[in-house]
Amino acid sequence: MIAILGGGITAIAAAIELHKQGKDFVLIEMSDRLGGKIQSANIDGYHLEFGPNTVLINHPETKAFLEYLKLYDKRIEPNPKAIKRRFILKNGKPQAIPYSFGSLLKSKLISLSTIFSILKEPFKKRVSVSVEESLADFSKRRFGDQIYEDLITPFVSGIYAGDPEKMSLKYTMPLLNKAEESYGSVVKGMPKLIKEKRADLAEYDMPKQKIFSFKGGLVEMIDAAAAKIEGKYRLQSEVKKISRNGERYLFRIETNGKEEILEVDKVISTIPAHILATKLEFDQGFSSAIGKINYVPAVVSHMAFKADQWKFKRESFGLLSRKQEAQPWLGILFNSEFFPQQQQTNDVLLTIISGGYRQPEILKKSDAEILELLNGSINEIGLVEGKAVFSHLYRWEKAIPQYELGYSAIEKEIYDFQKANPHFKIGGNYFKGVSVSDCIANGTILAKEI
Repeated sequence: MIAILGGGITAIAAAIELHKQGKDFVLIEMSDRLGGKIQSANIDGYHLEFGPNTVLINHPETKAFLEYLKLYDKRIEPNPKAIKRRFILKNGKPQAIPYSFGSLLKSKLISLSTIFSILKEPFKKRVSVSVEESLADFSKRRFGDQIYEDLITPFVSGIYAGDPEKMSLKYTMPLLNKAEESYGSVVKGMPKLIKEKRADLAEYDMPKQKIFSFKGGLVEMIDAAAAKIEGKYRLQSEVKKISRNGERYLFRIETNGKEEILEVDKVISTIPAHILATKLEFDQGFSSAIGKINYVPAVVSHMAFKADQWKFKRESFGLLSRKQEAQPWLGILFNSEFFPQQQQTNDVLLTIISGGYRQPEILKKSDAEILELLNGSINEIGLVEGKAVFSHLYRWEKAIPQYELGYSAIEKEIYDFQKANPHFKIGGNYFKGVSVSDCIANGTILAKEI
Protein backbone atom coordinates (compact mmCIF):
# COMPACT_ATOMS: atom_id res chain seq x y z
CA MET A 1 0.00 0.00 0.00
CA ILE A 2 1.20 3.50 -0.92
CA ALA A 3 -0.05 6.54 1.00
CA ILE A 4 -0.22 9.93 -0.72
CA LEU A 5 -0.36 12.78 1.77
CA GLY A 6 -2.22 15.87 0.61
CA GLY A 7 -4.82 16.54 -2.04
CA GLY A 8 -3.27 19.30 -4.14
CA ILE A 9 -2.21 19.00 -7.77
CA THR A 10 1.11 17.23 -6.97
CA ALA A 11 -0.77 14.56 -5.02
CA ILE A 12 -3.40 14.23 -7.73
CA ALA A 13 -0.78 13.82 -10.46
CA ALA A 14 0.93 11.12 -8.36
CA ALA A 15 -2.41 9.39 -7.78
CA ILE A 16 -3.25 9.40 -11.50
CA GLU A 17 0.13 7.87 -12.35
CA LEU A 18 -0.27 5.15 -9.71
CA HIS A 19 -3.81 4.52 -10.99
CA LYS A 20 -2.43 4.09 -14.52
CA GLN A 21 0.07 1.55 -13.16
CA GLY A 22 -2.63 -0.36 -11.28
CA LYS A 23 -0.89 0.23 -7.93
CA ASP A 24 -2.68 0.05 -4.58
CA PHE A 25 -2.79 3.49 -2.96
CA VAL A 26 -4.82 5.83 -0.78
CA LEU A 27 -4.75 9.62 -0.94
CA ILE A 28 -5.31 11.34 2.41
CA GLU A 29 -6.53 14.95 2.45
CA MET A 30 -7.30 17.05 5.53
CA SER A 31 -9.88 19.38 3.94
CA ASP A 32 -13.29 18.54 2.47
CA ARG A 33 -12.15 18.83 -1.16
CA LEU A 34 -9.36 17.93 -3.56
CA GLY A 35 -7.34 20.50 -5.47
CA GLY A 36 -5.36 22.44 -2.87
CA LYS A 37 -4.73 25.96 -4.19
CA ILE A 38 -6.66 25.23 -7.39
CA GLN A 39 -10.15 26.53 -6.70
CA SER A 40 -12.57 27.80 -9.33
CA ALA A 41 -16.04 29.25 -8.82
CA ASN A 42 -18.85 30.92 -10.74
CA ILE A 43 -20.46 33.67 -8.68
CA ASP A 44 -23.15 35.99 -10.06
CA GLY A 45 -22.13 34.99 -13.59
CA TYR A 46 -18.42 35.78 -13.11
CA HIS A 47 -15.78 33.05 -13.41
CA LEU A 48 -13.29 33.28 -10.54
CA GLU A 49 -10.02 31.53 -9.75
CA PHE A 50 -8.89 31.79 -6.13
CA GLY A 51 -5.47 30.27 -6.83
CA PRO A 52 -3.56 29.98 -10.12
CA ASN A 53 -5.34 31.39 -13.18
CA THR A 54 -3.38 29.65 -15.93
CA VAL A 55 -1.15 26.63 -16.51
CA LEU A 56 1.78 26.14 -18.90
CA ILE A 57 2.33 22.96 -20.88
CA ASN A 58 6.10 23.02 -20.57
CA HIS A 59 6.63 19.45 -19.35
CA PRO A 60 5.71 16.28 -21.26
CA GLU A 61 4.19 14.94 -18.02
CA THR A 62 1.69 17.81 -18.01
CA LYS A 63 0.58 17.01 -21.54
CA ALA A 64 0.30 13.28 -20.74
CA PHE A 65 -1.71 14.10 -17.60
CA LEU A 66 -4.23 16.12 -19.63
CA GLU A 67 -4.44 13.51 -22.36
CA TYR A 68 -5.12 10.71 -19.87
CA LEU A 69 -7.93 12.76 -18.33
CA LYS A 70 -9.28 13.47 -21.85
CA LEU A 71 -8.86 17.20 -21.25
CA TYR A 72 -6.09 18.05 -23.70
CA ASP A 73 -8.53 18.90 -26.51
CA LYS A 74 -10.81 20.79 -24.12
CA ARG A 75 -8.20 23.44 -23.32
CA ILE A 76 -8.96 27.06 -24.06
CA GLU A 77 -6.12 29.31 -25.15
CA PRO A 78 -5.76 32.99 -24.28
CA ASN A 79 -6.56 35.84 -26.63
CA PRO A 80 -3.34 36.10 -28.74
CA LYS A 81 -3.53 39.88 -28.81
CA ALA A 82 -3.87 40.09 -25.00
CA ILE A 83 -0.85 37.84 -24.43
CA LYS A 84 1.44 40.46 -25.99
CA ARG A 85 -0.05 43.39 -24.09
CA ARG A 86 1.38 43.37 -20.57
CA PHE A 87 2.13 46.44 -18.51
CA ILE A 88 4.14 47.68 -15.54
CA LEU A 89 3.07 50.60 -13.40
CA LYS A 90 5.80 53.24 -13.40
CA ASN A 91 5.42 56.70 -11.87
CA GLY A 92 1.69 56.12 -11.55
CA LYS A 93 1.13 55.18 -15.21
CA PRO A 94 0.91 51.75 -16.91
CA GLN A 95 3.77 51.31 -19.38
CA ALA A 96 3.91 48.53 -21.94
CA ILE A 97 6.49 45.77 -21.50
CA PRO A 98 8.46 45.56 -24.77
CA TYR A 99 8.15 42.21 -26.54
CA SER A 100 10.50 42.85 -29.48
CA PHE A 101 13.67 44.86 -30.16
CA GLY A 102 11.62 47.41 -32.07
CA SER A 103 9.21 47.93 -29.18
CA LEU A 104 12.19 48.09 -26.81
CA LEU A 105 13.60 51.08 -28.71
CA LYS A 106 10.23 52.87 -28.45
CA SER A 107 9.62 51.87 -24.84
CA LYS A 108 8.73 54.43 -22.18
CA LEU A 109 9.54 51.83 -19.55
CA ILE A 110 13.19 51.23 -20.43
CA SER A 111 15.62 54.13 -20.78
CA LEU A 112 18.18 54.45 -23.56
CA SER A 113 21.03 53.98 -21.09
CA THR A 114 19.49 50.69 -19.91
CA ILE A 115 19.14 49.51 -23.50
CA PHE A 116 22.89 50.11 -23.89
CA SER A 117 23.42 48.16 -20.66
CA ILE A 118 21.47 45.22 -22.15
CA LEU A 119 23.54 45.39 -25.34
CA LYS A 120 26.77 45.42 -23.29
CA GLU A 121 25.75 42.45 -21.12
CA PRO A 122 27.25 39.78 -23.44
CA PHE A 123 30.65 41.43 -23.03
CA LYS A 124 30.63 41.39 -19.24
CA LYS A 125 32.87 38.79 -17.63
CA ARG A 126 31.28 35.75 -16.11
CA VAL A 127 31.61 35.71 -12.33
CA SER A 128 32.02 32.46 -10.44
CA VAL A 129 29.94 32.71 -7.28
CA SER A 130 30.92 30.25 -4.56
CA VAL A 131 27.75 30.79 -2.50
CA GLU A 132 24.10 31.19 -3.45
CA GLU A 133 23.49 34.52 -5.16
CA SER A 134 20.29 36.47 -4.75
CA LEU A 135 18.17 37.31 -7.77
CA ALA A 136 18.66 40.99 -6.91
CA ASP A 137 22.46 40.80 -6.85
CA PHE A 138 22.55 38.84 -10.11
CA SER A 139 20.24 41.17 -12.05
CA LYS A 140 22.02 44.29 -10.82
CA ARG A 141 25.41 42.75 -11.65
CA ARG A 142 24.43 41.75 -15.19
CA PHE A 143 22.05 44.57 -16.17
CA GLY A 144 22.07 47.41 -13.65
CA ASP A 145 19.51 48.90 -11.30
CA GLN A 146 16.74 49.82 -13.73
CA ILE A 147 16.15 46.31 -15.07
CA TYR A 148 16.09 45.10 -11.48
CA GLU A 149 13.62 47.76 -10.29
CA ASP A 150 11.38 48.05 -13.34
CA LEU A 151 11.27 44.45 -14.65
CA ILE A 152 12.78 41.83 -12.33
CA THR A 153 11.13 42.96 -9.08
CA PRO A 154 7.59 43.29 -10.53
CA PHE A 155 7.97 40.03 -12.46
CA VAL A 156 9.02 37.85 -9.51
CA SER A 157 6.46 39.55 -7.28
CA GLY A 158 3.85 38.37 -9.77
CA ILE A 159 5.10 34.75 -9.58
CA TYR A 160 6.38 34.29 -6.04
CA ALA A 161 5.13 37.43 -4.24
CA GLY A 162 8.64 37.32 -2.81
CA ASP A 163 11.62 39.56 -2.08
CA PRO A 164 14.30 39.36 -4.81
CA GLU A 165 16.89 40.50 -2.26
CA LYS A 166 16.30 37.18 -0.45
CA MET A 167 15.33 34.91 -3.35
CA SER A 168 17.93 32.42 -4.54
CA LEU A 169 18.75 32.86 -8.23
CA LYS A 170 19.55 29.16 -8.65
CA TYR A 171 16.10 28.01 -7.54
CA THR A 172 13.80 30.82 -8.66
CA MET A 173 15.25 31.71 -12.07
CA PRO A 174 17.44 28.70 -12.93
CA LEU A 175 17.55 29.52 -16.66
CA LEU A 176 19.21 32.88 -15.98
CA ASN A 177 21.74 31.14 -13.78
CA LYS A 178 22.39 28.45 -16.40
CA ALA A 179 22.71 31.02 -19.20
CA GLU A 180 25.60 32.72 -17.44
CA GLU A 181 27.21 29.47 -16.29
CA SER A 182 27.02 27.77 -19.71
CA TYR A 183 27.37 30.68 -22.11
CA GLY A 184 28.82 33.52 -20.03
CA SER A 185 25.86 35.79 -20.77
CA VAL A 186 22.10 35.95 -20.31
CA VAL A 187 21.55 37.70 -23.65
CA LYS A 188 23.65 35.12 -25.52
CA GLY A 189 22.62 32.12 -23.46
CA MET A 190 18.84 32.41 -23.17
CA PRO A 191 18.05 31.97 -26.90
CA LYS A 192 20.33 28.91 -26.97
CA LEU A 193 18.76 27.39 -23.87
CA ILE A 194 15.26 27.96 -25.25
CA LYS A 195 16.30 26.31 -28.51
CA GLU A 196 17.76 23.35 -26.57
CA LYS A 197 14.55 23.03 -24.57
CA ARG A 198 12.47 22.98 -27.75
CA ALA A 199 14.71 20.30 -29.22
CA ASP A 200 14.38 18.19 -26.07
CA LEU A 201 10.58 18.44 -26.24
CA ALA A 202 10.26 18.01 -30.02
CA GLU A 203 9.33 14.31 -29.79
CA TYR A 204 6.36 15.13 -27.54
CA ASP A 205 4.58 17.35 -30.09
CA MET A 206 4.05 20.15 -27.58
CA PRO A 207 1.53 22.89 -28.48
CA LYS A 208 2.77 26.21 -29.79
CA GLN A 209 0.63 28.15 -27.30
CA LYS A 210 1.51 26.70 -23.93
CA ILE A 211 -0.77 28.81 -21.69
CA PHE A 212 -4.20 27.30 -21.09
CA SER A 213 -7.22 26.95 -18.88
CA PHE A 214 -10.68 25.43 -19.37
CA LYS A 215 -14.07 27.02 -19.88
CA GLY A 216 -15.08 25.90 -16.40
CA GLY A 217 -11.69 26.82 -14.94
CA LEU A 218 -8.71 24.82 -13.72
CA VAL A 219 -10.95 22.89 -11.36
CA GLU A 220 -11.94 20.79 -14.40
CA MET A 221 -8.57 19.01 -13.98
CA ILE A 222 -9.39 18.26 -10.35
CA ASP A 223 -12.90 16.99 -11.10
CA ALA A 224 -11.72 14.74 -13.94
CA ALA A 225 -8.92 13.29 -11.80
CA ALA A 226 -11.26 12.75 -8.82
CA ALA A 227 -13.59 10.74 -11.04
CA LYS A 228 -10.67 8.52 -12.12
CA ILE A 229 -9.54 7.77 -8.55
CA GLU A 230 -12.99 7.52 -6.96
CA GLY A 231 -12.79 5.32 -3.88
CA LYS A 232 -9.02 5.84 -3.59
CA TYR A 233 -9.07 9.08 -1.62
CA ARG A 234 -10.18 10.12 1.85
CA LEU A 235 -11.28 13.65 2.71
CA GLN A 236 -11.45 15.37 6.11
CA SER A 237 -8.76 13.00 7.35
CA GLU A 238 -5.90 14.63 9.22
CA VAL A 239 -2.56 12.89 9.68
CA LYS A 240 -1.61 13.68 13.27
CA LYS A 241 1.74 11.86 13.46
CA ILE A 242 4.02 9.78 11.23
CA SER A 243 6.39 7.19 12.69
CA ARG A 244 8.47 4.28 11.41
CA ASN A 245 7.94 0.61 12.13
CA GLY A 246 10.99 -1.07 10.65
CA GLU A 247 10.74 -0.51 6.90
CA ARG A 248 7.07 0.48 7.09
CA TYR A 249 5.36 3.71 8.13
CA LEU A 250 2.61 4.25 10.69
CA PHE A 251 0.10 7.09 10.42
CA ARG A 252 -2.09 8.26 13.26
CA ILE A 253 -5.11 9.66 11.44
CA GLU A 254 -8.16 11.52 12.73
CA THR A 255 -11.37 11.41 10.69
CA ASN A 256 -14.54 13.04 12.01
CA GLY A 257 -13.18 12.94 15.55
CA LYS A 258 -12.18 9.28 15.40
CA GLU A 259 -8.54 8.18 15.44
CA GLU A 260 -7.05 5.17 13.70
CA ILE A 261 -3.64 3.78 12.81
CA LEU A 262 -2.77 3.14 9.16
CA GLU A 263 0.34 1.15 8.25
CA VAL A 264 1.76 1.49 4.73
CA ASP A 265 4.79 0.35 2.75
CA LYS A 266 5.50 3.57 0.88
CA VAL A 267 4.73 7.28 1.15
CA ILE A 268 4.52 10.24 -1.19
CA SER A 269 4.17 13.40 0.89
CA THR A 270 2.92 16.54 -0.84
CA ILE A 271 1.64 18.44 2.19
CA PRO A 272 3.17 21.89 2.85
CA ALA A 273 6.61 21.95 4.45
CA HIS A 274 5.46 23.74 7.59
CA ILE A 275 2.84 21.04 8.19
CA LEU A 276 5.02 18.00 7.42
CA ALA A 277 7.66 19.39 9.77
CA THR A 278 5.24 18.99 12.71
CA LYS A 279 4.10 15.45 11.84
CA LEU A 280 7.29 13.40 11.64
CA GLU A 281 8.38 11.55 14.78
CA PHE A 282 11.73 10.64 13.22
CA ASP A 283 14.56 12.58 11.50
CA GLN A 284 14.32 15.84 13.38
CA GLY A 285 17.09 17.34 11.24
CA PHE A 286 14.91 17.06 8.17
CA SER A 287 11.86 18.44 10.01
CA SER A 288 13.91 21.38 11.28
CA ALA A 289 15.22 22.15 7.78
CA ILE A 290 11.87 22.17 5.96
CA GLY A 291 10.29 24.04 8.86
CA LYS A 292 12.49 27.00 7.93
CA ILE A 293 10.86 27.42 4.52
CA ASN A 294 9.07 30.76 4.47
CA TYR A 295 5.54 31.07 3.08
CA VAL A 296 4.16 34.50 2.18
CA PRO A 297 0.47 35.42 2.49
CA ALA A 298 -1.76 36.59 -0.34
CA VAL A 299 -5.15 38.15 -0.84
CA VAL A 300 -6.93 37.37 -4.12
CA SER A 301 -9.60 39.96 -4.93
CA HIS A 302 -11.95 39.95 -7.89
CA MET A 303 -13.64 43.08 -9.20
CA ALA A 304 -15.91 43.60 -12.19
CA PHE A 305 -16.73 46.84 -13.96
CA LYS A 306 -19.14 47.73 -16.72
CA ALA A 307 -17.56 48.28 -20.13
CA ASP A 308 -18.20 52.04 -19.98
CA GLN A 309 -16.38 52.24 -16.63
CA TRP A 310 -13.20 50.76 -18.14
CA LYS A 311 -10.75 53.48 -19.23
CA PHE A 312 -7.78 51.36 -20.28
CA LYS A 313 -6.99 49.18 -23.30
CA ARG A 314 -9.20 46.15 -23.81
CA GLU A 315 -7.67 42.84 -24.89
CA SER A 316 -4.72 43.17 -22.51
CA PHE A 317 -3.22 40.59 -20.14
CA GLY A 318 -2.42 42.46 -16.97
CA LEU A 319 -0.45 44.99 -14.96
CA LEU A 320 2.39 44.57 -12.46
CA SER A 321 3.52 47.20 -9.99
CA ARG A 322 7.02 48.32 -9.11
CA LYS A 323 7.87 48.38 -5.43
CA GLN A 324 8.42 52.15 -5.61
CA GLU A 325 4.78 52.74 -6.56
CA ALA A 326 3.63 51.75 -3.04
CA GLN A 327 0.32 50.43 -4.35
CA PRO A 328 -1.84 48.07 -2.24
CA TRP A 329 -1.42 45.29 -4.84
CA LEU A 330 1.35 43.33 -6.57
CA GLY A 331 -0.36 42.57 -9.86
CA ILE A 332 -3.68 42.76 -11.68
CA LEU A 333 -4.90 40.21 -14.22
CA PHE A 334 -7.46 41.27 -16.81
CA ASN A 335 -9.26 37.90 -16.87
CA SER A 336 -12.15 38.87 -19.11
CA GLU A 337 -9.67 40.13 -21.71
CA PHE A 338 -7.38 37.11 -22.04
CA PHE A 339 -9.99 34.38 -21.35
CA PRO A 340 -13.25 35.88 -22.68
CA GLN A 341 -14.45 32.28 -23.20
CA GLN A 342 -15.01 31.97 -19.45
CA GLN A 343 -17.21 35.05 -19.05
CA GLN A 344 -20.93 35.52 -19.54
CA THR A 345 -21.02 39.32 -19.89
CA ASN A 346 -19.12 42.15 -21.58
CA ASP A 347 -18.02 43.42 -18.16
CA VAL A 348 -14.31 43.73 -17.40
CA LEU A 349 -13.29 41.23 -14.71
CA LEU A 350 -10.04 41.74 -12.78
CA THR A 351 -8.08 39.51 -10.42
CA ILE A 352 -6.02 41.65 -8.04
CA ILE A 353 -3.20 40.03 -6.04
CA SER A 354 -2.08 41.68 -2.80
CA GLY A 355 0.11 40.69 0.12
CA GLY A 356 3.37 38.84 -0.35
CA TYR A 357 6.53 40.16 1.25
CA ARG A 358 5.60 43.76 0.41
CA GLN A 359 2.18 43.93 2.05
CA PRO A 360 1.81 41.24 4.76
CA GLU A 361 -0.04 43.77 6.94
CA ILE A 362 -2.91 43.95 4.44
CA LEU A 363 -4.31 40.72 5.87
CA LYS A 364 -5.06 42.61 9.10
CA LYS A 365 -7.64 44.73 7.27
CA SER A 366 -11.26 43.72 6.83
CA ASP A 367 -12.57 42.54 3.45
CA ALA A 368 -14.45 45.81 3.00
CA GLU A 369 -11.35 47.88 3.80
CA ILE A 370 -9.20 45.94 1.32
CA LEU A 371 -11.77 46.16 -1.47
CA GLU A 372 -12.25 49.90 -0.91
CA LEU A 373 -8.46 50.43 -0.95
CA LEU A 374 -8.11 48.49 -4.21
CA ASN A 375 -11.06 50.21 -5.88
CA GLY A 376 -9.54 53.59 -5.04
CA SER A 377 -6.11 52.56 -6.33
CA ILE A 378 -7.27 51.37 -9.74
CA ASN A 379 -9.37 54.52 -10.14
CA GLU A 380 -6.36 56.64 -9.25
CA ILE A 381 -4.11 55.07 -11.90
CA GLY A 382 -6.75 55.43 -14.60
CA LEU A 383 -7.85 51.84 -15.20
CA VAL A 384 -11.48 52.42 -14.25
CA GLU A 385 -13.93 55.08 -13.22
CA GLY A 386 -16.33 54.45 -10.38
CA LYS A 387 -17.17 51.59 -8.07
CA ALA A 388 -17.01 47.92 -8.96
CA VAL A 389 -20.37 46.32 -9.79
CA PHE A 390 -19.10 43.04 -8.31
CA SER A 391 -16.38 42.20 -5.82
CA HIS A 392 -15.12 39.13 -4.00
CA LEU A 393 -12.11 38.42 -1.80
CA TYR A 394 -10.23 35.27 -0.80
CA ARG A 395 -7.37 35.04 1.71
CA TRP A 396 -4.37 32.70 1.78
CA GLU A 397 -2.48 32.87 5.08
CA LYS A 398 0.37 30.83 3.63
CA ALA A 399 0.17 31.20 -0.13
CA ILE A 400 3.53 30.59 -1.79
CA PRO A 401 6.72 28.93 -0.47
CA GLN A 402 9.87 31.01 -0.92
CA TYR A 403 13.09 29.61 -2.39
CA GLU A 404 15.30 31.97 -0.42
CA LEU A 405 19.05 32.18 0.13
CA GLY A 406 20.12 29.10 2.04
CA TYR A 407 17.69 26.84 0.19
CA SER A 408 20.58 24.67 -1.03
CA ALA A 409 21.05 23.44 2.56
CA ILE A 410 17.33 22.62 2.77
CA GLU A 411 17.49 20.81 -0.58
CA LYS A 412 20.40 18.72 0.72
CA GLU A 413 18.36 17.73 3.79
CA ILE A 414 15.48 16.64 1.54
CA TYR A 415 17.76 14.48 -0.60
CA ASP A 416 19.46 13.04 2.50
CA PHE A 417 16.05 12.23 4.00
CA GLN A 418 14.96 10.41 0.83
CA LYS A 419 18.24 8.51 0.72
CA ALA A 420 17.74 7.36 4.31
CA ASN A 421 14.05 6.63 3.59
CA PRO A 422 13.96 5.36 -0.01
CA HIS A 423 10.24 4.56 0.22
CA PHE A 424 9.30 8.03 1.48
CA LYS A 425 9.19 10.60 -1.36
CA ILE A 426 8.91 14.36 -0.95
CA GLY A 427 6.87 16.51 -3.31
CA GLY A 428 4.86 19.73 -3.33
CA ASN A 429 5.50 23.26 -4.49
CA TYR A 430 8.32 23.85 -1.99
CA PHE A 431 10.53 21.35 -3.83
CA LYS A 432 11.42 21.54 -7.56
CA GLY A 433 9.15 24.41 -8.54
CA VAL A 434 6.00 26.32 -7.56
CA SER A 435 4.09 26.28 -10.85
CA VAL A 436 1.14 23.96 -11.50
CA SER A 437 3.01 22.39 -14.40
CA ASP A 438 6.08 21.77 -12.22
CA CYS A 439 3.88 20.13 -9.61
CA ILE A 440 2.14 17.87 -12.15
CA ALA A 441 5.51 16.80 -13.57
CA ASN A 442 7.04 16.19 -10.14
CA GLY A 443 4.04 14.26 -8.84
CA THR A 444 4.10 12.03 -11.91
CA ILE A 445 7.84 11.40 -11.62
CA LEU A 446 7.59 10.56 -7.91
CA ALA A 447 4.88 7.98 -8.62
CA LYS A 448 7.07 6.39 -11.29
CA GLU A 449 10.10 6.31 -8.98
CA ILE A 450 8.32 4.79 -6.01
